[in-house]
Amino acid sequence: MSTTESSEHPAAVLKEFRKNRKLVFIMLGSVVVYGIMTTILMAWSTQTNVPARGVVTGVDIVAVDRWFFEPNVTYRYDVGEVTYEGGQFHIGGVSRYTRARATLAANAYVAGDSVTVHVNPDDPTDATLRNTLNPFVPLQVAIGMLGMAIMYWLGMVWRPKQAGMIPSYADWY
Repeated sequence: MSTTESSEHPAAVLKEFRKNRKLVFIMLGSVVVYGIMTTILMAWSTQTNVPARGVVTGVDIVAVDRWFFEPNVTYRYDVGEVTYEGGQFHIGGVSRYTRARATLAANAYVAGDSVTVHVNPDDPTDATLRNTLNPFVPLQVAIGMLGMAIMYWLGMVWRPKQAGMIPSYADWY
């Protein structure tokens, strides 16, 4: 590869990006909308969960990654004649807390305590201890909506700096 090719390559990529920027930003905005809608539908689907009596079998705190922790509360619950075991704390799986918040949430439960478990009536193996989304979901939705607004602005308002150039309807295709 010559030095001429390597110096032209970033310019060619930038030129191609400028030509298709609206499409790129609309696609990124669509990904954000998909994430927001998935979260909203997940919360809405839990409206049908039914309460069941359960017993806490274990309490622990697990590191999710370097900075976040999850209260790991395992429980046993009965649906009809069948006994199930679960460990989902919040709707949506992983609950991200600081170590102090995870400890506080886990300390609310003691092995042997009687608890209410929220069970999906269509799939009794799908249950959660708290019938709420994890606490970061409203923040994630807000950040997603901000990201969507930025993507819209970049896709619709950001224009080339050539004087007199007005994008036409044909620029969308």
